[in-house]
Amino acid sequence: MTNMEKWNRLVDSYNRLSGQLEAVVQFIWENDVCQDYFGFPRENVNSQRIVQMGSTSKRADIVLKKDENEECIFELKRTSLTIGLEQLFSYLIQIRTISIGVLAGDKLHVYYYDYMSTDSTELRPHIEIPFEHDNADGEKFIELFNYDSFNRDEIRQWILERDAQIRSERMQRDNSRQNVERIIDTLSETLVIDLLKQHFINEGFPEEDVNHALETRLISVESRPP
Repeated sequence: MTNMEKWNRLVDSYNRLSGQLEAVVQFIWENDVCQDYFGFPRENVNSQRIVQMGSTSKRADIVLKKDENEECIFELKRTSLTIGLEQLFSYLIQIRTISIGVLAGDKLHVYYYDYMSTDSTELRPHIEIPFEHDNADGEKFIELFNYDSFNRDEIRQWILERDAQIRSERMQRDNSRQNVERIIDTLSETLVIDLLKQHFINEGFPEEDVNHALETRLISVESRPP
């Protein structure tokens, strides 16, 4: 089975999980995803890993291990939920030996957590992967989290590079939208007439003839529905 086929099967599973309890989501990840798709041996999938939080303790949903090293934390939520990031970060902060965290809820959120960084949550390098068929990021996720080839440095590099690319694309879209809005705000009948007048004068027509020609035409600027 290819990595894309594995990802598409994960998407199918998530479509069937709509409205199911988190215990069902946990079962799918422990068995289908971590063992069948990633290839992690059962003993390397540490479910309900106890994390000491001050005087109390909580349980991280899944911690993946390789060569006796804890490599990644998964926080699992129902497919309709967008919460859970702060909980995931709290586990990362307490354990401190793991820098890769994954939140699975409405989407897949793959984070690199730099313990030396003071960035806010939204600025932490991450990739959001919608549960959609033939998603290239989903395919890469399956590839990089494979047990045999799992390498935290390669995962970290993927997250950093993809995060930078996504932010750059978002900035370009925002700049383009702002440019369009400024042009629309500036666009008026007076501006259009002035531009037409300057065009014909530059073509060598006398200004008086240009003014007379423009007076014979109704020029208007109207808004069209989006």
